[in-house]
Amino acid sequence: MQHQKFREFIKSVFLLEDYIKRTFTYEGFKVTFAQIQRAVENLPARQREAFELVVIKGMLQDDAAKEMGVKQPNVMRYVNFACEKLKLALFGEGVE
Repeated sequence: MQHQKFREFIKSVFLLEDYIKRTFTYEGFKVTFAQIQRAVENLPARQREAFELVVIKGMLQDDAAKEMGVKQPNVMRYVNFACEKLKLALFGEGVE
């Protein structure tokens, strides 16, 4: 699955109780929760909604598609585009 490692990283950040105070490391880059939150908030609306439902809340793509009123392949595209934009916003170029 595309961006699986990044998706697991983001989900783990949101599962922590004290995430607001912490700094996290991904692929050698340090990032704060505030930076992650700001980057998520700056995503286009559909990408943000799909990302929050699937990655942060752990909803299945089929269920997210029903909630969003779109087809499942669109949800997958929104999440993949969101991951690409978040990586670029948080870490710049060169992060897989």
